[in-house]
Amino acid sequence: MRHDINLVYLATAIVLIPAGLVTGGKAGMLMLSIGVIGITFYALRFSGLLNIDISRCIQRFLTLKETDKLDNISRFTILLYTVILFTTLFYYRIHLLIDQIVFLLAVGFLITGRLKRAGAFLYDWLPFVILLFAYDAMRGIADDLGGRIHYMELIGAERAIFGGIPTIWLQQEFFVPGTVAWYDILAAMFYSFHLFLPVMFAYFIWIQDRQLFRKFRDSFILLSYAALITFLLYPAAPPWLANDNGYLQPVHKVLFEMGHVYSMVTIQTIYLLVNANPVAAIPSLHVGFPWLMFLFAMKYWGRRGIVTILLPFGIGLSAVYLGEHYVIDLIIGVAYATAAFLLIERLYERNLITKQQ
Repeated sequence: MRHDINLVYLATAIVLIPAGLVTGGKAGMLMLSIGVIGITFYALRFSGLLNIDISRCIQRFLTLKETDKLDNISRFTILLYTVILFTTLFYYRIHLLIDQIVFLLAVGFLITGRLKRAGAFLYDWLPFVILLFAYDAMRGIADDLGGRIHYMELIGAERAIFGGIPTIWLQQEFFVPGTVAWYDILAAMFYSFHLFLPVMFAYFIWIQDRQLFRKFRDSFILLSYAALITFLLYPAAPPWLANDNGYLQPVHKVLFEMGHVYSMVTIQTIYLLVNANPVAAIPSLHVGFPWLMFLFAMKYWGRRGIVTILLPFGIGLSAVYLGEHYVIDLIIGVAYATAAFLLIERLYERNLITKQQ
């Protein structure tokens, strides 16, 4: 099998990782990120799990027909927009919310003259965004309803299953208070991707198969609202909150302690009108959303989609290390996502959800 790999670009990606670690700061973070993404891309190409034509991908990204070729101005516009967007996101460590992601994708259509596709995009995606906004708004008030917050049950479950608390083991082995290691930054990056990458995957399958996108969208919404009901009925504290209230020690909220070195910037939009819920540990949607993406990737790509399991695995490991979730939270998140996937599949098969063309 022939592998078309440009060794100059591969060597550049490899060099960027140590260069980024040595440089440090925002510039180092950007270099490290580009290096990791580049090596991952070439590893997938070499293994045969990623066999794509970049030009064809650009065509599909804009939902162009094979015969509808991009002119040089359009290619330059797409490249410039993409470079400016991702450089800005990485350099300033901007954390995008779902309304902002959808807005930026729509802008991509507009600047390339794809007005018709922008309209179809908003038609399919606006219900998605509105329902998730409503979900987050209700989730934000769940901890204000006065229900008993559960601490000891989760701690007891971890000890019964694992003989101890995995979060404590990981932090005792790797975390050094007052310093920020490269793996702390990597864990924070993984943890922040739990929504962004599944939404980008949703955009990809929207282009390829709008019916499959609707299944993903409906599964995503079902998972979110099933989790919301659980948050309301069983508010569960994460490890860092159990530590703060004296139930579990010592556990560090690593994201808070490394905030002076690595912190994410959130742009003020309507999504920030809703409040986060600190007692929404069960189920873990940080793993639930990426696991749902993995299930649909397997459905779309077959065995080649197995590589996407790295996302829920990496985010789950990061969540436990950072003190944000117990392992039991992750297991329940996977179970919820799998149940949502299977239920929506069954409903579509039985035509209980209208199949739109």
